[in-house]
Amino acid sequence: MSPDKQEILNSLKSFDEIADEWKLNGASPELARLLTLRQVIAFENIVNDDACRDFLLKKFNNGRASDSWLATDWQNGFDELILCAPLCKLVDWQCEECMIGKHQQNHSCEDENSVFGWTAELLKETDKEKLLIHIGRLKRMLEDSNTKWNLKTHSINE
Repeated sequence: MSPDKQEILNSLKSFDEIADEWKLNGASPELARLLTLRQVIAFENIVNDDACRDFLLKKFNNGRASDSWLATDWQNGFDELILCAPLCKLVDWQCEECMIGKHQQNHSCEDENSVFGWTAELLKETDKEKLLIHIGRLKRMLEDSNTKWNLKTHSINE
C-alpha cells in the first residue's frame, strides 16, 4: 500500500489508541464526542478511497464469524464499535447513559439495528453510496443532540 493510502488507514485509530488519547487528554464527555466524530470522519475517508475501502472490506470480513470483537485488531480486523469507542469508555458501556444510546431507545451500539451497528450491515452489502449516506447520519447524530435514531427504519427521526 502506498504511503498516502497508509496515512488514510492510519487516521482510524485502534481501540487502545483512541481510548488512550481520550484518557490522556482529560477524558471529558465533549472530548469523547469529538474523538468519536474524528473516528467517523477517518472511516469516511477510508470509504471514499477505493483502495482503502477494499482493504477495509477485506479486514471487516477477516475473522468476523469467529471473533465478535475485532475493534482492538485494527488494522488486522475491523469492528464498527471502534468508531464509537470513546463514547463507550466515557459511560463504561452503560448505553442508557450514552449520548447515542439515549437517542436510540437505550440500545447498545452492538445491536445490528443501532446507528453504529447498522454500519456493519451496510459494509456487508458493500454499497459505497448507501454507506456514505449512513456516515452522514452518524456525523449528524454526533453533531446534533436533538436527533433520534429509528431502529426499525434505520433512519434519523426529526
